[in-house]
Order: sequence, then structure tokens, then C-alpha cells
Amino acid sequence: MLDGLTCTPIAPPAGFTFDGHGEPVNAVFTLACPCGSKLFTVGAWFKNDEVRAPISIECSECEREQDIFVSGKHGFDGELNPIEVPAADDEFPDDLVAQEIGLSHEVIVRFEYPSDQLGDPRWKGREQDLFSWITVVARDPETEALAFLFDAECA
Repeated sequence: MLDGLTCTPIAPPAGFTFDGHGEPVNAVFTLACPCGSKLFTVGAWFKNDEVRAPISIECSECEREQDIFVSGKHGFDGELNPIEVPAADDEFPDDLVAQEIGLSHEVIVRFEYPSDQLGDPRWKGREQDLFSWITVVARDPETEALAFLFDAECA
């Protein structure tokens, strides 16, 4: 999902409230492209002005594209009960529209983990993939202002 990207852990941004299940275990990262750029354009599907997965990013420097979240494939439910995800060239329903979200910006991704599942021997080695909530936030590289882009419950 984030393979190939540089993920730098950060503290949750001050003054920004994440939605979720209220779990105490959260991992928050800024992303960087292998080329070194930290600026991305985020792409998503929209239905009635609501952002829908898959969520992808495109590097503003080298134009490398990558999905960062695909529902049914990523997260707790996606890992334990994956569903077939349409290929990029498959047709999506007419009421879904692909588009970019805003201008190039830094991308912050937050993963919330179900604390009652951590340490369970059944998940050994897969813990990082079993998040129960994901949030994607944009940060303006000049002003550091934050803007919510997307979140989803994954368990």
C-alpha cells in the first residue's frame, strides 16, 4: 500500500481532530516519493461530492502514481476478508467520477489500530496492515495549514 514511499513518523498534528473508534494506538506519517519530493496531488473517486476509495497519489516532481488506499483490499477487513477490486481500466458505475483533490501538497496519513487485537498471535507479522481506520490529510507546504481529504472505517 505505501511500499516504495518514504514514511516519516510524526506526532498527530496539533489542533487537528481525527475521527475513528477512539483507539489509543495511532500511527501518523508524512509521505515522500522515492525521487525525494514531498508534494503530491491526491486522486479519488467521488459520488455526490463524497470522496470514495481508491485513493491515489501522484508525485508533483516525477509524476509517479500509487494507490495509497483501496477499500476491500487494505485495512483490517480487507486483509481478513478481501474482496475483488476493479482494475484501473474497468468501468466504474456512472455515478462515480475520478478527479484530483486540490493542488500539490504534503500528504499525511494516519492509521488507527484496534488495541484489543494487537499482540494476538494470529496477526504476528501482519500488524501494520490491520488498521481499523485511515485518514488522509493535506498540509500546505508554505503555511502548514491542514485540510481533511478522506477517511474510512476499515474494521
